[in-house]
Amino acid sequence: MARVQKLRVIQVDSWDDLPEVLEPGVYIVRGKRIEVFEPMHRDNLRRIIRRLPRKGTFI
Repeated sequence: MARVQKLRVIQVDSWDDLPEVLEPGVYIVRGKRIEVFEPMHRDNLRRIIRRLPRKGTFI
């Protein structure tokens, strides 16, 4: 049976308020919800999101 891990939710006003390395969890930046499943550097995630279409994209 699979274990379900509860993801923490962090809400911030800007990308600069996020920690440098994002741990698994849910981050809400300026009202946009982002789920992180593996540790990732904040700037790398920001670069990826800039290149994606605005609606309905899952990575």
